[in-house]
Amino acid sequence: MKIYDGIIIGAGAAGMSAAITAKQENPNLDLVILEKMDRPGLKVAAAGNGRCNITNKNCPDYISTLKFLQSVGIMTRDDGNGWIYPYNEEAKSVVAALTERIKSQNTQIFCGKRVKSVEIIENNMDSGARHQKGQRNKIFQIEVDDGTKYFAHKVVLSTGGKSGPKLGTTGDGFVIARNLGHTVNTLVPSLTTVETYEDTAYIAGVRAKASVTLFFKGIPVAAEEGEIQFTEDGVSGICIYNLTRYMTGLPLESYSLEVDFFPGIWNIEEVIADREALMGRNALLLTMLKKPLRKLIMDQTGGNVKEIIRLVKSFPLRVKNLGGWRKAQVTRGGVDLHEVSHDTMESALINNLFIIGEVLDYDGPCGGFNLNHAWQTGIKAGRAMTE
Repeated sequence: MKIYDGIIIGAGAAGMSAAITAKQENPNLDLVILEKMDRPGLKVAAAGNGRCNITNKNCPDYISTLKFLQSVGIMTRDDGNGWIYPYNEEAKSVVAALTERIKSQNTQIFCGKRVKSVEIIENNMDSGARHQKGQRNKIFQIEVDDGTKYFAHKVVLSTGGKSGPKLGTTGDGFVIARNLGHTVNTLVPSLTTVETYEDTAYIAGVRAKASVTLFFKGIPVAAEEGEIQFTEDGVSGICIYNLTRYMTGLPLESYSLEVDFFPGIWNIEEVIADREALMGRNALLLTMLKKPLRKLIMDQTGGNVKEIIRLVKSFPLRVKNLGGWRKAQVTRGGVDLHEVSHDTMESALINNLFIIGEVLDYDGPCGGFNLNHAWQTGIKAGRAMTE
């Protein structure tokens, strides 16, 4: 039976960067990638609405990420706010560059191979077995759904989380890690939409620049500024996504939001008073808010100026629920970071097992932080695999 030097489970950003880095460090490594979907990199191809926000200048290790991407032939550019994209803003071309690099390194990607179990077994197949880090004569046995078994001296677990299940991330890695003895912290959808008790169907599709404050039992928890989008059942947008990272307590009904449609304008009373004198009450919000939103506010206030001022600066929304896994961008929770080496991504419980990407209990804000984490953990594991 063939025993690979290493098997990487999952051909996402983390898995592909691990494979590429390992072969850059040691071209003679015999590696294979097992991918459950019919092609690699589906989540990368969908990232950033197809534009692929690849990293961020505010990530402390983004220079290392850029060097890796450049080594693969991926040209990037900064959008001016620190968000970094491939130069052509085409996510699919990022996947193409990664897979071409993997192919040129003679690493195979076997697609349609859903791993159902990873076990550590006695190595009776190779009398010259490696004796690595106390794992004398032991190897990993990886079994896929069709009954095929693969064997390797080292394994990288890079199956992704549970967000975006249509792209193949359905939590398989958490089951494997738990069966191998790892602690998997509670899994929650993150960077997702918010469902509200207020009826937002009338203003669904309306976008507005705003500052949004999150409250827990009336106490402010966090605030974000950016674009908010109203949906059929609540709100969406980057500032909303980022606030969902702070919704860690239960029940969710204890949370509420307040939207300030004019952040930075503290003299809104004077502005409104001037406009009332100039334009009259009926045209008060003309050019200030989009038509459906200003109609909603006028209807709710009956044209009362004091109430209009209150609503445009602190429009209340009560949290009913969070968007599920289908709408989430990342997973909060996962393999406990205390059980994995920060420098090598090697398991502290099982030698030669590396855990990377969204399988780990890490979730960053929007803006390339989560993809950067995937690249970086993959790079670290790839280097460590060659030691």
